[in-house]
Amino acid sequence: MTISYEPAVDDAPVQEVKKARKRKQAEPEQPQSEPLVEPAPDAQPGTDGTPAQETPSPEPASKTRARKGNSKKAAPASEESNMLLGELAQRYLQHLESEGKSHGTLFSYGMELKLACKELHEGTMIAMLTQGDVLRFFNCARVMLLRDGKPKAKPSIDKSRRVLRLALVWAAEQGWIESAPIPEAVTNA
Repeated sequence: MTISYEPAVDDAPVQEVKKARKRKQAEPEQPQSEPLVEPAPDAQPGTDGTPAQETPSPEPASKTRARKGNSKKAAPASEESNMLLGELAQRYLQHLESEGKSHGTLFSYGMELKLACKELHEGTMIAMLTQGDVLRFFNCARVMLLRDGKPKAKPSIDKSRRVLRLALVWAAEQGWIESAPIPEAVTNA
């Protein structure tokens, strides 16, 4: 899916994130040199000259930590916490495809997500989106009006809003953002 991008006024932080990702992908993965099991602090060498046995740590070796609340996912990895809106759109469409959604649904949701990416800029980090940003999108001319300036039908407006809302809620469920920045009140046409 190709989504056009209009550069934001201050695009430097986004470019730095992209460069860091490319460097990280280019570096070969280093084997972990630290042992997974550390000797117990009270372990003493055996009296017969044999080394003390190591006891496994009660904590898991995983570097991710559990999120508070009823979340099903672990805390986001650093790469995913910097996810851009364009990446979210692509991943959400892949998720819908894996769920067995029809080609028509994938196409129409793709069009709505493309609209959101044009209006909110696909280079925006999803963690930086606010309720105000989403509310401005919900009420923008691209969502509310046809190309000739006439108002869109209410089901069309609702669908544009729903697709972005569902993608943001899915991102929160995946642990990529803490919560979906969905405004409580939305002005209708």
